Amino acid sequence: MKKNIARFITLYRNIKFLCGNDLKNMYRNLIETSIYYNSSTNIKLPNILTSEETLEILLSCDKSLIRFGDGELSIIEGEGIACQKYDINLSKRLREILKTKDKKFIIGINREFYYPNPYNPLLNNTELNFRLFNVPYFRSILNKYIDYETTYCNGTITSISQDMIIEGVYEKFRKIWNKKEILIVTNKNIINKISYNIFDNALHVKYVYVPSTNAWDVYSYIYKDVIKNNKETLIIAMAGPTAKILVYDLTLIGYRVLDLGHLMKAYDFYKKNISLTSNNIRKFFMPD
Repeated sequence: MKKNIARFITLYRNIKFLCGNDLKNMYRNLIETSIYYNSSTNIKLPNILTSEETLEILLSCDKSLIRFGDGELSIIEGEGIACQKYDINLSKRLREILKTKDKKFIIGINREFYYPNPYNPLLNNTELNFRLFNVPYFRSILNKYIDYETTYCNGTITSISQDMIIEGVYEKFRKIWNKKEILIVTNKNIINKISYNIFDNALHVKYVYVPSTNAWDVYSYIYKDVIKNNKETLIIAMAGPTAKILVYDLTLIGYRVLDLGHLMKAYDFYKKNISLTSNNIRKFFMPD
């Protein structure tokens, strides 16, 4: 009962906030959100694997992974984000990759956009606000590119979310590169900030460092640095929207590349037992 009352109060505050901004958008968002929360609604949904199923696929095949989050969708729509200014060529390439049917790739999108879990124990005001204010907008972008014959994976599995409570999630990830040669494309600041490195069970780890913002500006240099490595090396890309292009281009010439986004930071959060408060979530997603 107390939980239901708390959720009602949160919902009321969200509605009150929305009323102060745009009453028309409030009604539209609430109606659309209710449709996706209602499992009996007759609405066509894309095929998106659960987080557990996504992990099993990654462990059982040698395909490359490309994930599309709200940042990539913003750039597709012509907007810059905190870690990457808008670039028309980057936007064009992201659109092309999102539509790819090449079987060498697993494409990840946010499962919660279409299959929201109202009983998620980790929902807080920040996530509730995101669902009401932002999800309808990002879902409308995704709907332009969704192929209902394609099976997508859950693109949020590498971040801090309810996926953190999946039993053994990080140990399953670590099996992918256990005792393998890997190369990590990331920002050096991340490495300096973490205490627990999820990749410490690899046979050997090399790094290609990229800028914390606007990595797309130096994409050609990043690409040239990476291809100096042999194709038996597993490539881990953690470089924002630029990582998506890198995964695609490298896979086409014979590498396996995994776009793992915030996984290193999420693992460090998990090992440090940092609570997922609204303030900590905001800090987590700030550019490094």
